Amino acid sequence: MHSPAPLGLEAGARMFALALLLGSVRPGIAAPAFPEFPYPATEKVNRLTFTAFDTETTGFDPHGDRIVEIGAVRFSLGGEIVATNWLINPCRHIPRYLKSVHGITDEMVRNAPVFGEVYPCFLQFCKGTLLLAHNAGFDVSFINAELQRAGLTSPSLPVLDTLRIFRTWYPASPSHSLPSLVKWLRLPHGRFHRAGNDAYYVALIFRRYSAGQLESLRDLLSDAGERVLWISPQ
Repeated sequence: MHSPAPLGLEAGARMFALALLLGSVRPGIAAPAFPEFPYPATEKVNRLTFTAFDTETTGFDPHGDRIVEIGAVRFSLGGEIVATNWLINPCRHIPRYLKSVHGITDEMVRNAPVFGEVYPCFLQFCKGTLLLAHNAGFDVSFINAELQRAGLTSPSLPVLDTLRIFRTWYPASPSHSLPSLVKWLRLPHGRFHRAGNDAYYVALIFRRYSAGQLESLRDLLSDAGERVLWISPQ
């Protein structure tokens, strides 16, 4: 039997950060450098503000493909929902088969700003909120690749994956894709696979369950499988 491969410094630091947040670090262990989680585990969920976000892209490889749209929806459990989205010029052709998925064409993004111009606006919109994304690894990997490509700096932003969370909350659903969940929950909907719409569906599904069901951030992290992803150009 092979021993597990050692964690890289960054991965180890982030696991330590989550363990510290959850109160499972033994006294006397020296803490490595890690991004600071913005809220204590005891924070009441109904006092938090969230931003659900989604991306649309030119393909599925974050190192070779580009983001063409970011949608974001800021909300709290009992407050208003504020939505926005940005079309982004990927500086490359959008494949025909993906145009049929998200409907974004070369003409639509020809005069749009590039990622480096949009990202500061996204940061400002998300400021002071906890980020959510469905199948978050996809969106986070693309944003991190774009940050590196553009040579941008960014604060390290924690992201919770609602695919994991919704699997915990809605075990009877036959599928946990956003279209399936929206239809299974009989929520009003329009087009899927546009970033603004999909971020809005995440917010609706999240609010439907969590109001009155969750007490603290610790509960939410547990439902997320105690897994936190990070937007970070490092």
